[in-house]
Amino acid sequence: MKNLTIPILTALLLLAALPAAIPTANAQTTAGRDTRREARQLESEGWGAMQGNPPLAQQIADSRRAEADTTAQGGVRFFTATAQGSAGNYTAAKQIADSRARAQLAINIQTAIVRGLREAGAAGLSAKDLDAVRNYVASSQPLILRQLQDAVTVMEIYREKGNTCEVRIQLKIEAATALARTKSALQSGLAASSPQLADALGKLLPH
Repeated sequence: MKNLTIPILTALLLLAALPAAIPTANAQTTAGRDTRREARQLESEGWGAMQGNPPLAQQIADSRRAEADTTAQGGVRFFTATAQGSAGNYTAAKQIADSRARAQLAINIQTAIVRGLREAGAAGLSAKDLDAVRNYVASSQPLILRQLQDAVTVMEIYREKGNTCEVRIQLKIEAATALARTKSALQSGLAASSPQLADALGKLLPH
């Protein structure tokens, strides 16, 4: 009987783990099925992956993970943006799509910063100074755009329609890195005209 103790305990532990493991496995199976369904739909519309890029289904799975991934604290891990471009050839269409995706990524980061300023409240600033800080951030998309040099391409697919090539691109960037870098750039830019407001911006934004 003594020799049976360890195997029995092991079996009980494995059985105890099953209820937690089954939902996870089911969720993964459902996600995989949805990904394959979306890939088939896109393929039926003429979309595909350029030779050398990951298969369409893998790119869709990577895209979904980037959109759903969270930090240990439950916050957004990545900012993402998707855009499409059309031109007479693949290279030109890709360039247009990438440029548009970067512009949208900058807008998404800008929106998050404006939201952070709104949630931070006045923090001792006068209404006039607070408006000045918010207006500065709202007009700083070109500056934010320059902070996206390490954005990663998650999806890059294309299709040909007659003499036109369409390319769809999704980019992602680590949210914490992007916010910290953008905050520093905004402070530096604002310091040239108002060191006091630049300091206030640093205190208002937690990043």
